Amino acid sequence: MNDFMTLVLEAATNPDLVSDEAARVRERLARVDLLAVTMPVYVDEHGHERYRVRPSREEFEKARKAAGKGTPLSDIVSEERGE
Repeated sequence: MNDFMTLVLEAATNPDLVSDEAARVRERLARVDLLAVTMPVYVDEHGHERYRVRPSREEFEKARKAAGKGTPLSDIVSEERGE
């Protein structure tokens, strides 16, 4: 019984758990609205919890372009090694 309860709790709270038995337990828990669904949140600059939302395509492209600028890590490592 302890093993089953452990499996139920794991299946209800761990979305990364992927075994056939766990999937069946998760399905049963979902049917009776007992499955824990996590929502990624963050704390904003004012200390309020906010739900994360996927960035727009434009925001993603802007961030991707910005990430491609600057000094490559390999150059920094080489400098530190004196190469």
